[in-house]
Amino acid sequence: MARAKNKHGLTPQQELFCQYVVDAYGTDTKGILVAAYRKAYNCKNDAQANTHYANASRLMANSKITARVEQLREEQARLASISRERIISDDVSILDLDPLDLWTIDSKTGRWRMRYLHEIPKKTRKLLKFVRVGKNIVPEVDKDAAKKRLIDVLGFAAAKDIKVTSQSNVAGELRIGFDDDEE
Repeated sequence: MARAKNKHGLTPQQELFCQYVVDAYGTDTKGILVAAYRKAYNCKNDAQANTHYANASRLMANSKITARVEQLREEQARLASISRERIISDDVSILDLDPLDLWTIDSKTGRWRMRYLHEIPKKTRKLLKFVRVGKNIVPEVDKDAAKKRLIDVLGFAAAKDIKVTSQSNVAGELRIGFDDDEE
């Protein structure tokens, strides 16, 4: 009886193998393939790594597996880009948020009061963190945290000077994106 296959023409174990290959970190291709094969096929770790590597290599030679791994990698890269863009967009919105958007003048008393939650636009509510102060729940805007996240995501917190050496004992500098000492 034939094994069930998904819309990509892969068995459940082959699909798992592809996902484990894409989710793996590191530069050791053999180690990644062996680990992915062992997870997908529930192999014992004490078995011969060479055997698992040979089986994993055969799987990677399959055009359907290669295509699925590439598709998963592209999807992962797209999602990472969206996440980065979303973080940047949200943090810029937090920094641009006017605290007066959270307050209004009460029409009855003529005094300032904090807006009720339903009066705050949904777009603004999503940017807020709500904390309990006594019996009340009040919105909090942490602009410092937004600045820090933005600086980290954009890479401005990275070291400006990195010493680079090679095996030939030649030393140099790698400067990325900072031209503040050039005229």
